[in-house]
Amino acid sequence: MAYAWNEQYLDVDLTRGAIERKPLARELLIRTIGGIGLNAHLIYKSVPAAAHPLGPENVLALAAGPLGGTTWPGTGRISLAARSPFTGLWGEASLGGYFGTQLKRAGYDAVLVRGISAHPVILLIDDDRVTLEPADDLWGRETYDTEQILRERYPNSRVITIGPAGEHCVPMASLVHQKGNDVAARCGLGAVAGSKKLKAIVARGTKNIPLADEKEFNALRLQALKLFQQSGFLMGIRHGRGTAGMTSSSIEMGDMPARNWQLHPSEWLEHAEKITGDAMHEQWIPEKDTCYACPIACKWGINAPRLDATQGHLAGVEFETLAGLGAQSQSSDPLAIIQTGDLCNRLGIDTISAGATISWALEAYELGLLNDALTDGLKLEWGNPALVLELVKRMSGNCPGIGALLAQGSKRAAEQVGGGTEFAIQVKGLELPFHHPRAMRGLEVAYATLPRGATHNEEGVVMDGEHTYETWVGEIIHHMDLSGANSSMVYCQFLAGAVTGEYTAQLLSAATGHPFTEQDLVRIGERTWYLRRAFNLRLGVGREADTLPPRVVEQIAGSGAPLSDVGRALNEFFRQRQLDARGAPDTVKMQELGLDSDMESKI
Repeated sequence: MAYAWNEQYLDVDLTRGAIERKPLARELLIRTIGGIGLNAHLIYKSVPAAAHPLGPENVLALAAGPLGGTTWPGTGRISLAARSPFTGLWGEASLGGYFGTQLKRAGYDAVLVRGISAHPVILLIDDDRVTLEPADDLWGRETYDTEQILRERYPNSRVITIGPAGEHCVPMASLVHQKGNDVAARCGLGAVAGSKKLKAIVARGTKNIPLADEKEFNALRLQALKLFQQSGFLMGIRHGRGTAGMTSSSIEMGDMPARNWQLHPSEWLEHAEKITGDAMHEQWIPEKDTCYACPIACKWGINAPRLDATQGHLAGVEFETLAGLGAQSQSSDPLAIIQTGDLCNRLGIDTISAGATISWALEAYELGLLNDALTDGLKLEWGNPALVLELVKRMSGNCPGIGALLAQGSKRAAEQVGGGTEFAIQVKGLELPFHHPRAMRGLEVAYATLPRGATHNEEGVVMDGEHTYETWVGEIIHHMDLSGANSSMVYCQFLAGAVTGEYTAQLLSAATGHPFTEQDLVRIGERTWYLRRAFNLRLGVGREADTLPPRVVEQIAGSGAPLSDVGRALNEFFRQRQLDARGAPDTVKMQELGLDSDMESKI
């Protein structure tokens, strides 16, 4: 009997209009767990190096985890992956909410979407009935409207959809769920869906997910609920506060950069304090929301004036949106930031890349690299929330001029205008999230080396204890790999951080019936890192791309923190990862991980 995993996935060819159910070997699921690990395997096997990110050979993969569909908190998530149209490299994003629960209960661990439809479609997954339905009437609609229509059309379902940005294949387009509460924002995967004419995926499932040891599973669940209450971080974001609720402490730590990473938050303190979660919650009573079965309920929204002058719901901003659309452009109007973030969700655009690219443009304009002719007459000035809103509108649709330029992201925009690459704060083409490694030590290594580019989802933060470079980097790698395993479980990283790796292994064992240890999880996370890296190596991108922006490197060095030589830390990382000068792992490492057969001779 299959426990936790359904051991099958959907392979959808939009060109042919064909849908196949394909088996997933239990041995493969044990080696990958699911989520990003399974996606890495499927994408590596399915997407050739010559595949254009917006072409029919690119594949959009969605995978749930083994706990999806169970009563475990934070497991309604899914992981998404494809070759990124934003960076041209490995692309991935994560989405919270409820969709993973419905996909698993419908009977599937994953979905692969390939080809290009001749007309707009939705993929309907309704237990054993899986069909492609016309979506011409939905094309052009914003995400919230699309979701509302489809949930009324298919009661008890959950919906992921793209907005106008995805339809126009804007490189930083996202996929949106739960009216902006949950967004697969990074790497432009919404543009992949748009290129395929895939407007939305609807899932509705009624099947139970059998567990190998239900008694042990439930005992662990009760224990976890107590552990969650002992987590200072979880208690800080609970009941509608979200990550915005941690902004004040982030400012105090020197974590949140401002003015395109030029300013320490203390240099902008008077304005920064206006846009903390605490300040926002004093103005508006947060309407709390949550993901499936989660007691923390960190999602929030407000009832406030909207851009169309009506009063109504606006999705609450998380830390990254607040920093990206606020601190980075020195905009300190909290309502304007919330409205602009909500617009990004409606149009389907990544708030991190949007905010970072806008702040790059403000600096480029200040330095004369952008002039009024290139900005369509707009004066790109710091501290102007109306300008940020206008630029988002122009970036999110089929708009030539400054909108089309900035929609490419800061790296490509700098290359196109012929300057400003040194203050395009990105790695591998993906803009950094707004957590500074001088405060969150270890992020510098993760930002530089994770395959999709700068991300804090597998952060490897190690801040405590006395270390040498060797021991410190070793712990960073351990944390990154364990975090990668959690991403394969598609387990909320917030909740996963409140329990140990040993505890998580016990949980996975109780669910699946396979005896996992913490070391097994670390090894799976490690294998997943190498496989995603192999995808980039096959595209000709290796160690030379594992860098940090000079501005960030200089700020870490000037912070007075120990172990602040980024170059030395990265060299130690490459040594411990057993990478050669090109950035490829040696044969011994490949065989140790059991990846030689997976990768064949393609790297």
